[in-house]
Amino acid sequence: MKKYRSNIGKILLDGWLCFLAFCVPLVAIYEILKIFVRFPFHFLYETRKIYFLCVAVGVIAAAVIQLFRFTSVSVLKDEVLIKRLGRKKVYGLASATFHAKTESRRGLFSVHTFYRRYLIVDFKHGNMATVRLYGFTASSLYGLAENIHENQIELIDSPSKEKMIRNTWDEKLRFEVPVSEIIRLEWKSVRFISLIFVGLMAAVTVILFLTDNNSYNTIKSWAFALILIVCILEIPFEIFRTVKNSKRCPQYIELVGEHLMIGENHFMVTDVEKVTITSPDRKSNSIYPVQRYIIINTDTQKYKFWLGSESSMDVETYRIICGYFRYAFIEYPSKLKISAKWSWLNT
Repeated sequence: MKKYRSNIGKILLDGWLCFLAFCVPLVAIYEILKIFVRFPFHFLYETRKIYFLCVAVGVIAAAVIQLFRFTSVSVLKDEVLIKRLGRKKVYGLASATFHAKTESRRGLFSVHTFYRRYLIVDFKHGNMATVRLYGFTASSLYGLAENIHENQIELIDSPSKEKMIRNTWDEKLRFEVPVSEIIRLEWKSVRFISLIFVGLMAAVTVILFLTDNNSYNTIKSWAFALILIVCILEIPFEIFRTVKNSKRCPQYIELVGEHLMIGENHFMVTDVEKVTITSPDRKSNSIYPVQRYIIINTDTQKYKFWLGSESSMDVETYRIICGYFRYAFIEYPSKLKISAKWSWLNT
């Protein structure tokens, strides 16, 4: 059994936001009423007491809300158990498929990004359930989803797995990768990023050279110069990465029994030590799209393949490719890792 819980840091942050949401309006209402309304009770004019009362209400409300939101998810051998205070939900692994989902939005007048994370349960009889996982981080959410998928594969009996592998001998699985379209859209994304940095370079240049430099101290001048250097280096880096990735993009992916073909490279599933794939659930919150890679480790060599990014391949098509790898490694689920965390893999 593996257990996943709400992150304490995120719970405290959400609690702080809840506290502000209750406390600030109460203080504002009091200040307005104090100006325009004659109170019959003199103690209400004691501002210190009112402020203390508002703070107490905010703290209690935030604590109660976060207590009821705190979530733990246990992945058992054949079921998923989701617990909150006073509530419990159980989902059978054999009767449903599970997907991770993250939504993000910016706060009003705030640079803080709010994330809402869900576990989507798709039942085989057509119904769906959406479970909000309060306080979960991206790594815990997608780690949970991967753990569920691994347990689901373990539930498939050996004869069924052997039958699935035999079927690929009769009806091989093949995906033609649209290489030219991926590269075309990727260069379009590079041009967009380059335009942003050219504009930033122009703005920094104006500030540095077309204004009175005496008004800036040494630290600010160095800061602007550093930004300018980063802008100058960023564009060649984007071009270099795209050229290099274009050479790593395979023409096709094919699965025949335990034979996995990726372009001109042929692998035996039994001989592969580890496969790491960028998760289709990995989302970007910046101008940089998430790059999608397949990294295959054998006992003698490491191979790295590129399948474009969010801007050059839609997520549903990419899910099909991930499905091929799940199918290929159905007998060896521990060899396959579909990574949703930010790392060098996604650059």
